[in-house]
Amino acid sequence: MEDPYGNPNLCSVNRFFTSFLVYLHNQRAQKIWYSVDAEQIEMRRRIRAQSNLTEYAPVFLILLGYAEYGKLPTLFVHVIGVLFILGRIIHTVY
Repeated sequence: MEDPYGNPNLCSVNRFFTSFLVYLHNQRAQKIWYSVDAEQIEMRRRIRAQSNLTEYAPVFLILLGYAEYGKLPTLFVHVIGVLFILGRIIHTVY
């Protein structure tokens, strides 16, 4: 499969990161968390939100860099970046 911008390596990089994220999700889904009180539940929720950022942000930044390298329009790259930041803010609030 070839990238629409003519770089065949970008598709393989995208497939690698997608399969890595699926692997992380499956590993996390297999763990069962037991909690005793509401304070532990809140702490685990905060830890999980932080872990989510550290798992997805580097992958997003690499893929955003490849999108910029692939000559996507600058406005599109900026919109995707702003949407990611807004999504992170919403994720921490809820």
